[in-house]
Amino acid sequence: MRSLPVTCLGLFLLTLLGPNQASGGEEVHVQKPVKVGVLPVRSFQRTHHDLWGEVPATSSGTDPLDTLLKQLIEREPSIQLTLPEELRQRLTDSAEYKERVNLGRERLKLGVELYKELRVDEAIPHLVRANELLLASFVDLTEPEVLAALSFTLAQCLMEKGRADEAHIALKEMFFRMPDRRFKKGFYSLDVEQALERAWIDFVATYVRQNPVGSVKRIKQLMAALDIDQLVYAFIDPSMTGDVRQLTVLVYERRLANVAYRSSLDLTDSANVERELDRLMSRWTTCLPVEGFTKPKKKKVKKERFYVDTAFAYSRFLSDDVTRQGFNHFGLAVSGEWRIKGNIGIFLQFHVQTTTVDNDRDLFSPYTTVRAQTGLSYSVRRSWWRLYVRAGVEAHFFGDFKTTTTPECKFFGGQECDGQVEDFQRDIVVGPTTTLGASFFLSNRLYLTVRAVATFFAFPFDKISEINYPLGGEVGIGYAF
Repeated sequence: MRSLPVTCLGLFLLTLLGPNQASGGEEVHVQKPVKVGVLPVRSFQRTHHDLWGEVPATSSGTDPLDTLLKQLIEREPSIQLTLPEELRQRLTDSAEYKERVNLGRERLKLGVELYKELRVDEAIPHLVRANELLLASFVDLTEPEVLAALSFTLAQCLMEKGRADEAHIALKEMFFRMPDRRFKKGFYSLDVEQALERAWIDFVATYVRQNPVGSVKRIKQLMAALDIDQLVYAFIDPSMTGDVRQLTVLVYERRLANVAYRSSLDLTDSANVERELDRLMSRWTTCLPVEGFTKPKKKKVKKERFYVDTAFAYSRFLSDDVTRQGFNHFGLAVSGEWRIKGNIGIFLQFHVQTTTVDNDRDLFSPYTTVRAQTGLSYSVRRSWWRLYVRAGVEAHFFGDFKTTTTPECKFFGGQECDGQVEDFQRDIVVGPTTTLGASFFLSNRLYLTVRAVATFFAFPFDKISEINYPLGGEVGIGYAF
């Protein structure tokens, strides 16, 4: 029994001297660029009188702003910039994009044909479904003119069915998707022209233009599809008179799927635009994270394959015909386990135990037993605990012992014991054994273990009837490596 504290002390020292590695590995802090995508500057600067014309509206003058915005972002060394053309390419290259867009275009074509045939009731569901399919692939970013035309056709269908409110919403969505779209004066009915002017005025007054794709859910899906950490979106706010020009810049953050930075500047004084935009972007880049939004990588550390422990062991026979109340066994157990593949392993365990005197003193004197167990194990390991099950075979070596139930023999001995004592001289019995245990890690390698052990003696047959079914428990300390 003295070997138990010595062994525990040795395991403790081995833990201190061994490699200090966490079960999950050590973090490696690697400098990572922040992946930033930038959308083209969108201009909503026009009036309701500017809706009419033979050709599309002239350039809104956003090209210099696009160039300047790109240059100011690229100068930051911690940013990995993805330009609008590259973002569009990432979206259009996927097989899912092509499949959805093809389905959406077919629905759109069918809806337009039904509308031309004046089958408006049939056209509306196809146009609505086409809108859903194309939005799912972000066609409002890759081909905004397609969705703008869809919205306009849907609005005309809804107006013909008397659903003016829904048509009004569809027209506002059309202006958001393609703000510079123009219409030929006199080509459409007076009702349509008036609806267009009302929709634009309401779009300027009430439409939320801060989200480039219309919703938080879609912005999150977009950034995931593009594999970027932040998305820069800038637009020129409209005004009722057209005299005021204000640039709003928003930066969306993928972690939050929401705005991380927002600022505005006045474009009226063109001489100071570059300087003011420089200041605006500097405030954003100053607060960029050092390592991006990717969690630091961890070193892969090989999982422990060997487990060695020593434990205090207790057991008792559930079936005992040699004493009236049974007797206990106390001792030391030493166990080793080797994981050979995955969660499967093999184990070997030894017990050395000594009996105690039973309450009725039927057992004449204590005796020592030696138990050897081996077999297969299955374990599940997590950060601070481990569960394991073992199944195998046990060889149980009995020492010589004697028993009697006669009081005179117990007190006086000698002739009183003649014919009253049973003498057991068993050598060895063998049978199946099973163990259920749990380990709790006190440090990276050192652990506390508890387990229950049950055995059935099955061979030889003539030695298993009087004492059988040892059941025991163990508590110990071990080391994994």
